[in-house]
Amino acid sequence: MLQRRLTDIVGVIGQYHEQYFNAPMSTVSAEKIKRDLFALVLTFELYARDSGHRRRLDLCEAYRMYPVLVEMALNVSREIAPIVKQPVREAEELFYSYLFTAFVAHFDPAVIFPSIKVDIDITYRPGLEVILQRMIAGMVEFNIVFTNRFEDDVDLVISDAMLTGVDRRYRFDWQH
Repeated sequence: MLQRRLTDIVGVIGQYHEQYFNAPMSTVSAEKIKRDLFALVLTFELYARDSGHRRRLDLCEAYRMYPVLVEMALNVSREIAPIVKQPVREAEELFYSYLFTAFVAHFDPAVIFPSIKVDIDITYRPGLEVILQRMIAGMVEFNIVFTNRFEDDVDLVISDAMLTGVDRRYRFDWQH
């Protein structure tokens, strides 16, 4: 029964993934989400009540960072109410934060976010280029694609060479 519910929940998530992102959810993402939800669904099977001790997720902050994933988690949590045999409001309260964090953790950013092409060209301090690239790559709420050549469709150029050939709107001139 537990495995069936998990499979059904992941199936609903897969349907919403396709609906929201026009792409199927990867098998890897599905397995990771199923693994993350196992303890929750097992606990829910044994104790179908929220003790009230869980901290609630800050919806305002979540909306600011991942508005589409917030909506998707809310819709999935409402849709799985019949699967977990709970009223919609209770299913939403119990499952929303777990679904949301699983989506953020396991959905492929290249599928759910448009790419942002970044070129970092720090000529005079190559170590700084590596540091900047690591910092920007750590911004998980974006789909950052690094390039090492100036292209017409680059979204951002960070350079210490004061490149006049790159439109100022897309250029950040790194100064010493």
